[in-house]
Amino acid sequence: MVTPAVGPSPVESGPPVVGLAVVSLAELEPVVVPAVVLEPGPVGGDG
Repeated sequence: MVTPAVGPSPVESGPPVVGLAVVSLAELEPVVVPAVVLEPGPVGGDG
């Protein structure tokens, strides 16, 4: 990550929280998407 040559970076205090939220969603998304896609698969095909 490239930090601006500006002394006070008020944005630097925000990204950490937003970054974690984005990472959390990004990690959960791939787990929830396949789960929803696989759920109707075996259930519909098996039944």
